[in-house]
Amino acid sequence: MVADVFISMSYMAIPIEIFFFQRTLTLPLPMLYKSVLLLFEAFITACGATHLVTVWKPFSNTEVALCVVKVVTAVISTLTAILLIQVFPKAFSLPARAAWLEEELGSHMRHEQSLRMANDLLLKFRKVTQHIRRTLDTNSVCQTSVFELSVTLGVGCAIYMKEGDTYVCTHEDYRHVNDHSLRHSDKNIFWQKIRISKENKMITRMATLSYACCLNKRDLSDMVGEGVNLPFKAAMGVRFKIDGKDSGFVLIYSSEETWSLPEQEVELFEDIVGQIEIALQQSAQLKNEASGKSSHGKLLEAGKPDEEEAKFRLSNLHHNTSISLPPPPPFSYHDEGKDGEAYDMKPLNWP
Repeated sequence: MVADVFISMSYMAIPIEIFFFQRTLTLPLPMLYKSVLLLFEAFITACGATHLVTVWKPFSNTEVALCVVKVVTAVISTLTAILLIQVFPKAFSLPARAAWLEEELGSHMRHEQSLRMANDLLLKFRKVTQHIRRTLDTNSVCQTSVFELSVTLGVGCAIYMKEGDTYVCTHEDYRHVNDHSLRHSDKNIFWQKIRISKENKMITRMATLSYACCLNKRDLSDMVGEGVNLPFKAAMGVRFKIDGKDSGFVLIYSSEETWSLPEQEVELFEDIVGQIEIALQQSAQLKNEASGKSSHGKLLEAGKPDEEEAKFRLSNLHHNTSISLPPPPPFSYHDEGKDGEAYDMKPLNWP
């Protein structure tokens, strides 16, 4: 009897716990799950009632009450079992669906981050391009390019132009905020002291590539030559052409040995070098056009005295060769014959 008391109390406590747990849920449950919970609570309560009726059996006749409680319990348990056939497949699929939703959420967040990064890179590219294309002066284009690349990528930047058989650094800039080892006056003029031969193997390797060429400390040492204290440990270069000829390259560098750019920023660097190439090409065309106009103007000015002299000679020639002729004498017409005879066309007083 004591066991039936504790069993009935436990059965009665379970529906109460389920009810309070259901109230703490922040999201509303679907009707199907609400029905299952109600039936389950009713089933547990009915089971507890059977034990509770058994406790009163020694004190009174409880056969009818026990029979009624058992019938109610049987009906409720049958309905609960039938409904659970529909609920269990959905309930057991919840972990799989939760994992799928989590994976989809992660993929969506990664895609959103990729789009945000691409948008940021596009804004950087437009900003740098606008600054580079603001002027078509070669010196201004190079100076703006090294400054914008250094600020945008957080590394040093140098532009090398081809002069004969060597490459000469015309502009460079270094603005790495986190680098405190190069806070000296020579950091901005390091590459301008270095002339690189076109036969250098690093230059040859760079010329054979149409994309960015990565250089480590050993490659940089081979590029600058022996006996040079090299403060930079990693670099990346992209060549450019003017009038279809290899005319120079853009070099970005860092003092960190493990430095590398993400793939998106490497593409940004290559695209910016492409814009630098276009700007330098247009600048060269403008110079050629200005030089051609200047030469044509000089030729015209040089030809003006010859043209005036030719006109003067031609006027003298016309003056010397002109002859004044007297007017022709009058003719006399004599009709000496009859019809059919010729006229006398002999002029009178012909000199």
